[in-house]
Amino acid sequence: MAIALCDVDHFKAVNDRFGHETGDRVLKTIAGELRSVKNRGGYVVRLGGEEFAVLLPDHALERAGAEVDRVRERLGARNLIDSVTERPIGSITFSAGIAMVDGQQGLRRALRLADAALYAAKHAGRNRIYAAFGDGQMAPMHNDMQ
Repeated sequence: MAIALCDVDHFKAVNDRFGHETGDRVLKTIAGELRSVKNRGGYVVRLGGEEFAVLLPDHALERAGAEVDRVRERLGARNLIDSVTERPIGSITFSAGIAMVDGQQGLRRALRLADAALYAAKHAGRNRIYAAFGDGQMAPMHNDMQ
C-alpha cells in the first residue's frame, strides 16, 4: 500500500486574501479532486488544516505517484473562482510526499517517511511530489514537475 501526504501550497495566503469561508470552499474543491483516486481503489482523509492523506492499496510507488500527480496537474490547471463571491482565486497547487507501507515498514514509519518526503517537496519549490524510500532517501517522482 502506498500513502501520500498532500499539503496545499501557500494556503494561508488564500485565507488571508479571500477569507476563511472561501478557503473552506477551496479545500472542498481540492478534496473533490483528490477523491478521484477512490475510483482506483484509494481513500482520502483530511488530516487537518490544508493537509490530506491519500491511501492507495494495491499500488506500487510509481503508480501511486502517477495517480497523485494527475490530481496535482488537474488542480493546477484550473483557474478557481469563488462560487459565492465569483471572485477569481487563481490556480491552487499542492505538494506531496509518498511512501510505501509494507512488511518492511509499518504504517507509522511510512507516515514519517511520507512526511519527510512532503517536506522535501516543499523545500524543492512546492507543486511537486517526492518519494521516500525505506533507507531514508528522497527523490522527485517525475522529471517534468515545475
